[in-house]
Amino acid sequence: MGESSPLSGAGCNRDTRDMATASQYRSAAATLAHDRDRLAGLLRHVNTDSIALTGPILRATTTALDVAHANVRTALAELDAQVCEAHRRAEVCTAYTAAVNAYFRSDDGQRQWPTRRASWVTYG
Repeated sequence: MGESSPLSGAGCNRDTRDMATASQYRSAAATLAHDRDRLAGLLRHVNTDSIALTGPILRATTTALDVAHANVRTALAELDAQVCEAHRRAEVCTAYTAAVNAYFRSDDGQRQWPTRRASWVTYG
């Protein structure tokens, strides 16, 4: 009796209302993975195999494409990292939501409000 929920006060979600939820992180991961796969597909098709060049022009073109490939591989690695991070954040938000739900289901008078592991962790 007289107990109040940390979610019941005015402005209770003030610090997380603009943060992504677990489902939004999962959606972002799927979009990034799709974009990564499309970019990887382009990388496979950009080469000098079908270009009728010789000598210095072929070397210059090959060098330029090598640089472009290296840049795309760097972008692919970054996209991979972002996909992994979005999945990780989704799991952390899911675990926090489960902990909050368990808090509300519990009738233990000594229960503690779950701790958010980072500022971006949201309920929902």
